[in-house]
Amino acid sequence: LLASGALDLAFLDAEQIGPLADAPTVRLSRAPVDGYSFLAFNLADPTMPLAGVDAAGTLQPQPPHPVLGELAVRRAVAGGIDFDAIIAQVYGTATRRPVGYVPPVVQWAVANDLAPIPYDPDAARQALEQAGWIDAAGDGVRERGDSRLQLTLITNDETPQRIRMGELLAEQLAQLGFDVRFETLPFTRSAEIVLGQQFDMAILGWEHLGAEPARLGFWQARDDLPAAGLNVTSYQRAEVDALLDGARVAPGCARATRADLYRQAQRLIHDDIVMVPLAEQTEVWGQSDRWQGIASGPWSATTQRNSNGPL
Repeated sequence: LLASGALDLAFLDAEQIGPLADAPTVRLSRAPVDGYSFLAFNLADPTMPLAGVDAAGTLQPQPPHPVLGELAVRRAVAGGIDFDAIIAQVYGTATRRPVGYVPPVVQWAVANDLAPIPYDPDAARQALEQAGWIDAAGDGVRERGDSRLQLTLITNDETPQRIRMGELLAEQLAQLGFDVRFETLPFTRSAEIVLGQQFDMAILGWEHLGAEPARLGFWQARDDLPAAGLNVTSYQRAEVDALLDGARVAPGCARATRADLYRQAQRLIHDDIVMVPLAEQTEVWGQSDRWQGIASGPWSATTQRNSNGPL
């Protein structure tokens, strides 16, 4: 319909982009949006999910995940991911790697000073060995005592990009001595497992988060509610709880004050390696050539331009 002129604007999925790439009456416009794909770590024991706080609101410490509860292991995973290869093979040049949990398009609150964990498989192997994970059996999988460095990675089977990312992650982590069992599941089942906090690692995506980080319930202990809350990683850090609460109730809603609090929280979450952002999400729109002076942006598919740029 777009190519025939029956439509002036349409959101395009991956299968529709190719056939329209050379259509003479269609202009394709790609823009980053307020969302991204990421690798989530379960920091708590998935065999016994617990709420982050008790009925009185008191912090309830979580039994740690037997492997991922250790920062050194999470750092090794993050350092063993070849982000350039993943982005090139999954997205081409159509995306970029985010660093913190606030999307880059939320410019007023994002912590632009965060440094991504560099791809350094040698350092990752060394960190694992220092943590006691060695390949004593010589079968390519590390062990520590009676435990093997074995993890399950899940994602939903409706998203080809996440499936390919999962395959690449499993291959890359195998080079470090991990035994990663990658599973693709129907969305309803994968959501049930993730929300129930019964997973090791999961490739997830947050979409349409909005321009206000206060709306996100991903990091505070009170949102660690198995089967109900969005703090699916079971992350607990009192300083982060306090920073995010302070940003919500800053006097006069002063943006500069709130932005500083959000950035402090982002730095702590980044340092704790609760999750690893993988790829910024983008949207592709097809526009009729009858439309002039229109360009897609983070918050709108129909941003009008003037001589100084988008309004």
